[in-house]
Amino acid sequence: MIILRHLLIALIYTAFAAALAVTLPLGFPDLARSEALLIAGLVLVASALLHEIFARFERDEITNSQLAVIDEMNGELSESLRRTQKEVQQVHALVTGDPGKAPQKMGDIVAEVRVLQKLVEQLSSKRKDEPGPGPNFGPEKPVAAKRASQADAAAKMSPADLLDLVQDALRRDRIDLFLQPIVALPQRLPKFYEAFSRIRADDGSFITPGRYLKIAEQEGLLSPIDNLLLFRCVQIVRAQRHQARSAFFINISKHTLSDQAFFREFIDFMEANAELAPHLIFEFAQADLSLHQPKIASELQRLARLGFRFSIDQVTSLDFDLDELHERRFKFVKIDVDKLLAEKGEKGSPNAIKGIRDAFFRKGIDLIAEKIENEGNLIDLLEDRIDYGQGYLFGEPKLRR
Repeated sequence: MIILRHLLIALIYTAFAAALAVTLPLGFPDLARSEALLIAGLVLVASALLHEIFARFERDEITNSQLAVIDEMNGELSESLRRTQKEVQQVHALVTGDPGKAPQKMGDIVAEVRVLQKLVEQLSSKRKDEPGPGPNFGPEKPVAAKRASQADAAAKMSPADLLDLVQDALRRDRIDLFLQPIVALPQRLPKFYEAFSRIRADDGSFITPGRYLKIAEQEGLLSPIDNLLLFRCVQIVRAQRHQARSAFFINISKHTLSDQAFFREFIDFMEANAELAPHLIFEFAQADLSLHQPKIASELQRLARLGFRFSIDQVTSLDFDLDELHERRFKFVKIDVDKLLAEKGEKGSPNAIKGIRDAFFRKGIDLIAEKIENEGNLIDLLEDRIDYGQGYLFGEPKLRR
């Protein structure tokens, strides 16, 4: 197409030069024919030179355009090579077991796999310790029916059946998240949520801790089950954090605290997921604070440095070392509404609850009144300027879909 265009241009100025050679003698009778031919030839040569100059400019422009395309392709190839090298480094870091050399996302995967491996080891060790098959439930049933009957008879399960149920829940993603709102008072607007994990059976029923607690404790299964539910709860919150604007309270039991090997791996996992800090508040029972030995306190300090916050619940005594709580980044204390009202009655002071609230507040700790079941209790609390409340009056734990 370009060649045809140039041929057409050459034909035009050649024809123009030929026309000059013919018409000049007619227009200028005194002009010799040889002179007309010379003028026409000069016009032809000048046109040809101009044509060549513009053709070269066009070729240079095309060449520059092609070089730009090649340059862009070279940049894309370089970026692709860089990404490939990075992926190779990630794979190498995982294969060689050196997660410190892996980028952040790969570090997350390594930390998560380690925690899961620890949980599997715990459950497997309990399986090996079982002396034999569990009790006979009667004639053999289909698997689904058997699991459904297990859900209905959780409190009577053998350790083997209970372990089967937990392992099956992990394998088939049957550990669900329940959330109960913690509201800001007096508006009753949900500010936080407490997260509970529940094991779901095939028939859709949920196995709450109260249904397996006794036998699990007798057989030493509470620690691995608590660890599993804690970790699964954190996984679900992590997956849903982009949809959530609130923070979630997650309980860490004394069994998890006493399992230092798992707890250390769990802290490593949280360190690899430090972006969860605004979304998670770890909660401990008051009685378990004494379990925070130097090693545990050191691990919790790691979490605190990452920005994670802590809370206390199951309060039995209002005798707190507020300076220590502040130093250890405890930002919330939950106290049963009945205990608060009893304290108010015992001291005979209408400002007793407000005094407790203000003492915490001065140390940067918010008081949450929990187990609020009726409007009467709420009215008493509002008079004392309690900022947060939790209880069935504001909503029961609901499954997070």
